[in-house]
Amino acid sequence: MKVAIVGGSGLVGRALTRSLTADGADVLVLSRDPGRRAKHVQPPARIAKWSKDDVDGLARSIDGVDSVVSVAGARVAPWRWTRRRKATITSSRVDTIKALVNAMARLPADRRPASLVVVSGIDAYPETPPGDDPAPLTEASPMGVEFLARVSKALEDEARRAESLGVRVARLRQGHVLARDAELVWFLALPVRLFLGGRLGTGQQWISWVHIDDATALFRRAIDDVDGVLNVTSPGACRQIDFVRAMARRLRRPVWFPAPAWLVKLVLGEQAVLLLGSRRVAPTRALDLGHGFRYRTIDTAFDDVLGRRP
Repeated sequence: MKVAIVGGSGLVGRALTRSLTADGADVLVLSRDPGRRAKHVQPPARIAKWSKDDVDGLARSIDGVDSVVSVAGARVAPWRWTRRRKATITSSRVDTIKALVNAMARLPADRRPASLVVVSGIDAYPETPPGDDPAPLTEASPMGVEFLARVSKALEDEARRAESLGVRVARLRQGHVLARDAELVWFLALPVRLFLGGRLGTGQQWISWVHIDDATALFRRAIDDVDGVLNVTSPGACRQIDFVRAMARRLRRPVWFPAPAWLVKLVLGEQAVLLLGSRRVAPTRALDLGHGFRYRTIDTAFDDVLGRRP
């Protein structure tokens, strides 16, 4: 199997590359800056330069591959969402998929990838309404209208153009990825390590997460035979206060420092939705497909992510 991964030097891309090459796949990582990113790509995987402005070159890179996976996109944190930053977040995702589909269109039908796997996020969904036990969002739920939801819709709409070319398109909506080398984990664990961990806002907002091993397995499944929307989340979505308590137990720290919602909004502005937003997302299709999650609860995930290696 030949797989091209756009943005493959990031967290999920590295894990997916390791998994694929371990099974003998030929993996090509496409990067805008291969000289800088090459250290993150371990042989036998290869790395090559690509540009959304060079569609012919991109077509040559993906000519004959079995699947293209795009995990590219500018970070949504920690920089403030200025007008320029929003434009960068949008273009880094939407323009990437547009270029990929245009490149596929320039290939003969028998040289096109069989599948295109694109990643948005659970922010594609509207917020989960308050309540003691709200119904989880599933792949059948409507999309939201906030900034990141609009980005997700634009990205997915571009990807679906490939369906008219005979390419199977999988649209993955990914939760917060937990891994030892995830910057997100380091960022969230820092205040806990400094004895400043606690409730954010009400603490009742839902956090939908996924362990890197389960995320990688679901990406592999999408490459092989999934089309449409697939939620890449654990069945163990939890409240923010329970998330930080689980982290604190593993780090042997107290949970006592609340941050009121008004303070988070004052510091972060519109970006506060990343910490105060609430989305309880269920991996309904993954479960229906028979995926056996290795990490179903936040405690087991943090035991691995924050635990000592033997």
